Amino acid sequence: MNPISANEMHFIPGWLFEQDFLVFLSFFGWMLIGLLAWTKPLSGREGGNAPWLWFGYFGFSQAIAEFFKVLSFSDPFFRLFNFGSAFEMLGFGVLIDMGLRSLPRFRDRSIPPYASIACCLMGFALQVEVQFFTQFVAFGLAAFATSWAGRIFLDAAKAQRRRELIFVLVGLGASLIAWMVDPQRLALVSRMSEVDYGEYPYYGFMLLSTRVFAAWTILFGFWAYRLEMRMDEVLPAIAEQLRFWGFKVLPGALAVIVAASYLITTWNGRRVQDSMEQDYLFRSQTAALALDPDSADLNERGFRENLTNQLLAIRKIGTGVLHVYVWRGDHRGVRALSFDQSIKRTPVMRSTYKGLRRDKRFLRSEAILVGPIVSGGETALSVSSPILDSATGEPAYWLAIDLSASSWMKNVSMARLQTIIIAGLLLALVVFFLYYQVVHESEADLALAKERAEAGDRAKSEFLAVISHEIRTPLQSVLGYSALLRGTPLNEKQLSCLDTIQSEGKMLLRIVQDILDFSNLRKASFELRDDSVKLRKLIEETFRTIQPMGAKTGLEATLEMDDSIPEAVVADGVRLRQVLLNLFGNSVKYTEKGSVELKAETIIAPCNEEDDTKAGVRFTITDTGIGIKEDDLERLFEPFIQLEHTSHYGREGAGLGLAIVSRIAELMGGKIEVESEFGKGSVFTVSFKFDVLEAASVEEVHEGDFSQTEVQNIERMGDQYPLRILVADDNPMIRNLIAQYLDTLGYKPDLVDGGRPAADKGAAYDLVIIDLRMPGIDGPTAATMIREKAEADDVPWMIGVSATLAEAEIEHALSSGIN
Repeated sequence: MNPISANEMHFIPGWLFEQDFLVFLSFFGWMLIGLLAWTKPLSGREGGNAPWLWFGYFGFSQAIAEFFKVLSFSDPFFRLFNFGSAFEMLGFGVLIDMGLRSLPRFRDRSIPPYASIACCLMGFALQVEVQFFTQFVAFGLAAFATSWAGRIFLDAAKAQRRRELIFVLVGLGASLIAWMVDPQRLALVSRMSEVDYGEYPYYGFMLLSTRVFAAWTILFGFWAYRLEMRMDEVLPAIAEQLRFWGFKVLPGALAVIVAASYLITTWNGRRVQDSMEQDYLFRSQTAALALDPDSADLNERGFRENLTNQLLAIRKIGTGVLHVYVWRGDHRGVRALSFDQSIKRTPVMRSTYKGLRRDKRFLRSEAILVGPIVSGGETALSVSSPILDSATGEPAYWLAIDLSASSWMKNVSMARLQTIIIAGLLLALVVFFLYYQVVHESEADLALAKERAEAGDRAKSEFLAVISHEIRTPLQSVLGYSALLRGTPLNEKQLSCLDTIQSEGKMLLRIVQDILDFSNLRKASFELRDDSVKLRKLIEETFRTIQPMGAKTGLEATLEMDDSIPEAVVADGVRLRQVLLNLFGNSVKYTEKGSVELKAETIIAPCNEEDDTKAGVRFTITDTGIGIKEDDLERLFEPFIQLEHTSHYGREGAGLGLAIVSRIAELMGGKIEVESEFGKGSVFTVSFKFDVLEAASVEEVHEGDFSQTEVQNIERMGDQYPLRILVADDNPMIRNLIAQYLDTLGYKPDLVDGGRPAADKGAAYDLVIIDLRMPGIDGPTAATMIREKAEADDVPWMIGVSATLAEAEIEHALSSGIN
């Protein structure tokens, strides 16, 4: 590429106009990348993920850079200053910010986009002072940004085993190469001179093709990545439909529309170009007819003056006329007769005549158009029409009119851009329709899958409720009758057998309860019941519940609670108590001698946390028990895990206790950790953050701790408080068990089988004890019917009993009128 001198003329190639279509393809690709990263992704697993969000910013910044290139084809203002370079550098700054936010120390933190701002300013500086040093610094930033972003996506590709992300890496590398091959930058490091086509920008086909390759390669990788992830989550039939729409229909439609757009754009540009050329040729021929070659004697003074006046008149027909002259050419070249000495431009025909000798129109003595050409930073066209000799019919001279090509090139460019805009709108509509189709297919499948999952979840919940009712009902009978039996005269051997029955029954009941708890906690729809909780009181009561267990085996159980522990917080008190009971109970269970300690302390928040409304509380349970082997620590919180070295302590439970604790801690936003040395003991640590309440604002709630309650003359309660009691249950064993318990209190209840007789007779009693689950009319329905029959001031008190204890069933019973 050789330097262009001020007086040297160069033809403007026809392919120069093809740049606008390449810029359009690049712009559309980068814009789709940004939209795909910002809008709802095809896979919810990456929703809100910071790398994709910031990668969307990168795509938009590159699209804006291409948009300024599009404007430069039609408006000279955008050719004076390359705004696109600033936005290209802004994109590299966005990649650096993306990398910063992926670091552990900055993850989930809000920091200003300093790198993006700095790189944008660097992009503007490149235009103000184009020097090797500033270009070197900018290249360093661009290389660092693409390398860091590439490393992030490479790690993601390895971690997720997604080969589609390799295309994103290739596209990032191509974007860096495109930045390097800019003609303006190449001119600084080589002997190449930046090509100047005057009125029309030249970005270089190497640059534009690389930008197109980078954008569409990233877009393909990104699209394939999202689509493949979604296909892994849906049913096989829907996955095949997604593959068909996403990998066949959409790319095929885009390819057809892009090809058709290119052909129509080229045709429309050529149509406008031919129309203007015909107009120029017609005007030139009209002007040539006004000249009479028969009396032309260039050596005659009068003729020269007359011809000069005519040529000057032709030159004044418009502002776009640069030069008007008469010329004649032969094998030695062109003899130009210029009659305006003030014009210093070299006539176009003087430099282009040699090429005309092969032009068929010139050989046929027809009007010809030469150009456009560029000379000295200006573009020009030259239109020549023959002045024919009437005697011979051959051209005596040629009238040449040199015109500014600015208007001609602008009209051609605008015609092409109009077509490109229409093509862009069509492409956008096609992409929107097909993307909607893909998402619709996926969302429809997800809705169906969700409906099936919810139905399955309801069926599972109902099954668990029924099976737990059927299991716990006989268990409660066994435990109840064994408790009654214990109150009768028995010998030592009988007492030992009875203790075994009660111990094994309680263990089986605990296993059932753990399975139900674990199943409920694993539901996606499970929600905690946050309420006001007296935290200090809860900790003390938990300790008092477990302490007697340790005292029986001679353990030293201690409680250490910081004075800074808040009196009242917002939390799910039932689940928090469950966590502490499980952890503290396990420590007591697996410690034969030594001590167990429950410690509650506040956590000092890091300096960067400004939320003073939350209190960090850490519970530490330390024991001197058997400890846990290092190999078992990793699977300790998995469900149904039984450690081999704990087998001689008895297999009490299904191995769900710690799994339940871990799930509750996760739901409460807490964190659980364990440290242990086999044979020396373990330390369990669980941390939470609570909203603090004023202790005075918390109402006193009695949570059923009757350990210190003294009941006097309980066996004669029926004599002190006579009541008419009705017991309704479809299970005769349970009916008799409740009746015997009431008999020990001095009551003689009436017994009925099922909900129908309870609904008929219940209004006449003071107290109704009714089973919630019965065939036909269940407990809640019967309770509603009893309330309807009873007088307003004489409604019996109703107690519902059930072996299910499902929260939904309890809520339904309470809403139906059971007290």
